[in-house]
Amino acid sequence: MTRSSRFSVAVLAALLAAPAALFFLAAIGRTLQPTTHEPARTLDVLVNWFLGLGGLGLLVLLVVLPFVGAVIAAALLWRTWRADPALRSDLAVLGRAVLPFLRRPAVFLAALVVVFGAAYFAALFVHALAG
Repeated sequence: MTRSSRFSVAVLAALLAAPAALFFLAAIGRTLQPTTHEPARTLDVLVNWFLGLGGLGLLVLLVVLPFVGAVIAAALLWRTWRADPALRSDLAVLGRAVLPFLRRPAVFLAALVVVFGAAYFAALFVHALAG
């Protein structure tokens, strides 16, 4: 897989997670101040738009798409990890220098999507348990 195709796959994974990230940030942001003030008012409108989509729309945008994005990103990371010995070497020295990791924007973006996916689904799970 070429560097540009890895980057395209990483961008696809990020785009699949984007609606959930937007909803997540808007839901948190609207609670920071009363919804009569900006930007909480705009964020409240955004959250209400999402909630107006109904159960199936919410399921697709907030569960299915981010899950697919996280799986794609994890597969990209796994494949790149196995095929690129230079990446393994770079990550071995990550504690000493972060710069080699940043040379591969596709891997960096995919890692961010995996971390976001894990945090998002952990929060979703806790929310579901809390009722």
